[in-house]
Amino acid sequence: MVKISLVLLLILSFYGCATTSSLNNISLGMTKTDVIKTMGNPNSVSAQDNVEYLKYNLSPAIRAVNDSIHNYDYFVRLVNGKVESYGKVGDFDSTKDQTNIIKLETQK
Repeated sequence: MVKISLVLLLILSFYGCATTSSLNNISLGMTKTDVIKTMGNPNSVSAQDNVEYLKYNLSPAIRAVNDSIHNYDYFVRLVNGKVESYGKVGDFDSTKDQTNIIKLETQK
């Protein structure tokens, strides 16, 4: 009975959780609607001009039984409504914080 309860608990812990394997179904050029159908609703959305980021917090597709639960941030970058890039946050320069202030020094 304990084994059945444990298996059921493990199954329920994964049910409804998006995993990194869902990124395998994303393609360049997909629309936002297609991405949401594939990945589900993002955890957050940000946009500026014609660029939009859909951010997801995903768990690894395969995890060892004794691993603690760690989720990682992933993004889908849309330009003019189409997927331009996607991956783990920090993998591309396009995911850097766009609010950084650039300081220019002038000669005196």
